[in-house]
Amino acid sequence: MSLNPFASVTDYPSMLDKIGWYNFFIGVILGLFLANNLPDFNAALGSVLTIDVLGVKISLPLALGAVAIAIVSRAIKLHDKISDLFNIRLNFDCEHILSPMFQNVGINVDPSLKKHIRRDRIRLMNRLFYEYASSTEDKCKIDHHNVTMALDQWSWYWILIESLVLLLTSSIICFVFQNSHVGYGLLLLMIIILALAQLMKERACKKYALIEINEILEDPTRKTEVTQEATAFLNAIPTKRGDS
Repeated sequence: MSLNPFASVTDYPSMLDKIGWYNFFIGVILGLFLANNLPDFNAALGSVLTIDVLGVKISLPLALGAVAIAIVSRAIKLHDKISDLFNIRLNFDCEHILSPMFQNVGINVDPSLKKHIRRDRIRLMNRLFYEYASSTEDKCKIDHHNVTMALDQWSWYWILIESLVLLLTSSIICFVFQNSHVGYGLLLLMIIILALAQLMKERACKKYALIEINEILEDPTRKTEVTQEATAFLNAIPTKRGDS
């Protein structure tokens, strides 16, 4: 795991490292915030042991809690769990990657086809997109810089999304310790962050997805391969309907 939270994202593991580091920082900040605003919560920490984190002394239980948040969120890939729950990547991949790729090779994407694309999204992404836009540099067949730029945008997006889980948890703690004003304030902050995350996804993430798609399809050989894969998928749909 990279020890530099400000290092550039170079591949998927480094993106996970970055998200983990920011979960740690956000966990520390929210822990300090709760301790300062909730005397009973501060007393519940029950430790005079402190450690220094970037020049700030925090209680040992709080620091260990932030470390646990960072490790667990990375281990379980929390952003993947959230994405699966709310269909974030499913919707983005189908609307902003796969549908445009089908359309750019001359295949009209009607509601029926879109349903099948959603059903086979993972396989299609691997065959049509990640085959060329791999986060592993030696496997990438387009400019790897564009791939890492896309990953970097997604890393910031997932940092914002995972922070919502920490903010929601903190808000619940506030209500448990009967400080509803602070709890509602954190809920308001969640709405603001959610709006920022949505803006980032629809602008920055969408922008770099389009750059990657254009680069994949500007090469005649790659475009032919994508056309063949997309056409084969389209031709197989009646068989799939019969099997279902």
